[in-house]
Amino acid sequence: MNIEWYDPEKFIPTPPRSRLYNLPLIGYGTAYVESLRSYILRLAEAHNIWVLDLIRSEIQPSKLIKMIPQKLGGINQITSEYVNILEKATMNPHLHLSSLLPWANIISSHRLMRSTRAWCPVCFETWKQDEQPTYEPLLWQLEPVSTCLKHGIPLEFKCPSCGSSSNAQSQAQSRARNGHCWKCGAWLGKSPVNQLHTVDLKLVELHQNLEQFVLISPSHISSENTIINMIKNLSTFLTKGNKTELARRIGISVGRFSSISGGSALPHLQDLLDMCQFFHISMQELFFTPCNEWATKEQYNSKTLSEIAATTKEPGKPHSFNKDNARHYLESILRDKSNFPFLTEIARQLGVQADTLRKNFPELTTILMQRRSYRIRKAKKPKGKTRKNWPRIRAELTLMLNSTEITESVRDIGKRLDFSSPALKGKYPEIYEEITKRYASYREKERQRVFDEKVSEIRTAVIELRSLGLKPTLKCVQEKIGHQLCIDLIKVWREAIQTGTD
Repeated sequence: MNIEWYDPEKFIPTPPRSRLYNLPLIGYGTAYVESLRSYILRLAEAHNIWVLDLIRSEIQPSKLIKMIPQKLGGINQITSEYVNILEKATMNPHLHLSSLLPWANIISSHRLMRSTRAWCPVCFETWKQDEQPTYEPLLWQLEPVSTCLKHGIPLEFKCPSCGSSSNAQSQAQSRARNGHCWKCGAWLGKSPVNQLHTVDLKLVELHQNLEQFVLISPSHISSENTIINMIKNLSTFLTKGNKTELARRIGISVGRFSSISGGSALPHLQDLLDMCQFFHISMQELFFTPCNEWATKEQYNSKTLSEIAATTKEPGKPHSFNKDNARHYLESILRDKSNFPFLTEIARQLGVQADTLRKNFPELTTILMQRRSYRIRKAKKPKGKTRKNWPRIRAELTLMLNSTEITESVRDIGKRLDFSSPALKGKYPEIYEEITKRYASYREKERQRVFDEKVSEIRTAVIELRSLGLKPTLKCVQEKIGHQLCIDLIKVWREAIQTGTD
C-alpha cells in the first residue's frame, strides 16, 4: 500500500476570510455609484439583522448608537471611521468611493450633503421589476441634486403614505431599508406615468456636471488645475488681476472668494457649479483643461471678455465716478413711488461704495433712507391682540358635534377656526372634553380598522405562499405584504401558520 506523505511545499494556504459579507459596491465606476449609507443597509439585510444592530456590534461597539449619522458619506471624521472599519470587515477596497472622502482638502463639507433622504420612485420600481437590488446612489445625497435625469422627474423627499421626510431621526426605530420608508416601512417606488416631462436646459447641465463630479477622481487633478491657480490665472486674464470683480461676475461671495484664492478656505460645491455655468463648461473641463483654453469663449452673461476687461479697474487705480450720472440715477429712484431699494444696492449698481454716495449727496441719500424706513414701519403688522368671536366658534363646534363624526383633534380644529386648545378648554370645558372623547373613539376605530386590514393581508399572504409551494416564513410574508410586522401582527402570523397545519 502506497502512503502519500504530507509535503509542506504542496500545501495550499487558505485564502483570507472576511468577517462580513464581501458585497460588491453597486454602480462602481459610474455616476450612480452606491452611497455608503445604502451599502450599510444592504449589508445588514444580507446578514438578516437590523441596521443599528450591525452598527452596534461591528462598527461602533463601544458607543450607544441610536441612529445612523445624519451626513454619513460626506467629508467628516465619522465617515472616515466607517469606511476604514467596513473595508477591513468586508475586504472591499472600494468603499471609500461610496463617499466624498476623496474630495477632502479640495472642497468644503459645508452645503455638500443633504440631511434628509431623496429618491426617484421610478428608479426604485424599475429595479424591483427587473429583479435588481434596490439601493440609493451617492448622487441623490448631494444637496444641489433635485431631479432624476434618467426619468426627467423631480426627486421625492416625503413618504406618500405617512408624510415622513425620512431623516436620520426616524432611523431610531432600527428598521431602515433601501426603497422603503424608514418610519412606516411603506414601499417608495411607483410606476412611471405616461406623461411628457420637460426639464429646463440649465437644470440638465447642472445635473450633468454633478454626475461628472461623482465620476471625477480627485487624485488625477494636476497641481496646475487647482482652484487657487485657476482663480489666479482667470483674474489675470479676464479682470486684470482684480479678483473682487471676477467674484462679482461669477456670482460668488467676494469675501469667500478672497479666502479661497488665499488658501484659507475651501470652495463649496455650488461655487464650482457657478463657475461651470458662467463659463459654459463641464465639470470635467473645469479640472482637466487649462483655463486659457475654455476662458476664450465669449458667452459670458451678454458681455464679452473684451468688455469685461475694459470695464474693470486695475488694482491700485482710483475708480472713475461720474457725479452727474449718479445724481440723475438717485433722482429717478426718488420719483419712483413703488421702488424702495437699499442704499448699498444703489451703490452696487453705480459701482461705488455707499459712503461715497452719502458724502457726495447727503440730502438725497437721507431722503432715500427715510422713505425706506417709513415704508418698513408702515408695512409692519399692528401690535395687540385681536378678540376672538367666541359665540361664533361655539356655534360652529356645536353644529360639528351634532352633525358629523369628529375626525380632527382640538388642535387641528383650532387652526382652522383660529383658537388655541388651552383657550377652548378654559372657555368651554364641556365642549373641549366632548371633542377629545369622540376624537379618541374615532382614533381607536381607525386603529382597529387598519389592524384588521393587515390581519387579512397576512392570512391571504400565507395562503398564497402555500399555494405556490413555498414555506410561509416571517421574511417571505413581510416581503409579500411590503412592510415589517409588529409584535401583535407576528402573533397573527403564527396563528395563521398553526391554523393551516392543523
